[in-house]
Amino acid sequence: MTAGAARRVISGRLVQLTVLSLLVLPLTVGASAEAAAPARPTQSQEEARLREAEAAGDLEDSSREVQAAAVALRDVAVRLPVAEQAVARAKGEQAGAEAKLVAARAAVVAAERVRRAAQAKVAEAGGRVEQGRQEVGALARHTYQRGRLGPLQDVMEAGEPQDVLERASMLRSVFRHQDGMLERLTKDRLTLARTEADLAAEERGVQRARQAAAAGEERARQVTAEAEAAAAEVAALLASRRQALRVAEANRAEDLRDYQAAQEASRALAERIRKAAAAAAAAEARRVAEERRQAEAEARRQAEAAAARQRALRAGRPAPPPPPPPAPPAQRAAPEGTRTGDMLWPAPGRLTSRYGNRRHPIYGDTRFHAGIDIGGGLGARVSAADGGVVIFSGRASGYGTLVVVSHGTVNGRNLSTAYAHMGSLTVREGQRVSRGQQVGSIGSEGNSTGPHLHFEVRVNGDPVDPLDYVSPP
Repeated sequence: MTAGAARRVISGRLVQLTVLSLLVLPLTVGASAEAAAPARPTQSQEEARLREAEAAGDLEDSSREVQAAAVALRDVAVRLPVAEQAVARAKGEQAGAEAKLVAARAAVVAAERVRRAAQAKVAEAGGRVEQGRQEVGALARHTYQRGRLGPLQDVMEAGEPQDVLERASMLRSVFRHQDGMLERLTKDRLTLARTEADLAAEERGVQRARQAAAAGEERARQVTAEAEAAAAEVAALLASRRQALRVAEANRAEDLRDYQAAQEASRALAERIRKAAAAAAAAEARRVAEERRQAEAEARRQAEAAAARQRALRAGRPAPPPPPPPAPPAQRAAPEGTRTGDMLWPAPGRLTSRYGNRRHPIYGDTRFHAGIDIGGGLGARVSAADGGVVIFSGRASGYGTLVVVSHGTVNGRNLSTAYAHMGSLTVREGQRVSRGQQVGSIGSEGNSTGPHLHFEVRVNGDPVDPLDYVSPP
């Protein structure tokens, strides 16, 4: 792959990732764009679990399909920022890999250029050495042919002194030329050795540059693959979010019907409590009326006996004995299940969802939560918040398995508590229970997103904030 081709491939990936990153926008259901709020950073696993439970509580009256869609949306909300960061990181690494690859290829070109220059110097020095070798070879052949004393013999054969001087001068010139020839050959050989060593070093530099370029190409391919994987992860998450929102939108009408049914069940429970309170009040009124009737009958009997004694005395007859005095009113002991005046936290868990209006995490509409949710493991004990009489124990629409305890009249108003989504019951209707007595165990029945206790406090049948009566541990 050439440097230009590598740059085109990496640049193409960068463009694709840039376009994909522009697609990572908030989405909303219906008329608005799709939206899923990004997860906020958590400070501890416990806080994360509480937030998860609270989010689940917001979906308590939603259908199973909507609850599943919400789980998928929360998963996307948590994973999408990480995937987007991976895309951004891959884009940065791609740009860095491209720059390093370009620099590595430039280093290869520069090293090749230096190597060619070194090769030229080696060739030049080698030529000079070869020429010197030829000259020395010719000298050696000439010396061999005439003998080592040939030049001296030429001088000795000169007849005239002047001729001897001239021949001696020529001999000195020949010797100087020969010495210079040998010296140049020695220097040229040293230069050749140095240039050959330089060439070997440059060859190693070229090899290192080529290895760096190959590593750069491999890194570029690797970060490109990582960028493609990160982009695929983002695309998959976006597809998952769109699918979850499509499911939520398709179930919007059914979800609203479920919520309205839950509110209707709450109103029915209020009416049931009011009827039970009215029945209890009527029974109390009948008891009071019967006591008054008995008191009046006793008063008449005492009056008639007194009148009979008066008549007997006037007639001179012995007076009949007075009737026995009426028995004093019995001091009725407080029956089991009498209200104690304070309320107990009903389950061994933490508050996960509060009372009142809350915003639906998918549809955005406001919905009313008639109680509080208390987390706890499946099967954990549920206790009566105070003493009273069980006025309902059984299945109740969106409440699942439900127990309602009436605590009687407080300041002229009927007070009761309700315990919903339980997995089992330990009390029956009409039974008196005391404060802290087990009424069931935590379950996940009815409109429930997981094991928890839905706890309500009602005054004259209407729900009020339970935290005005109980305190979280």
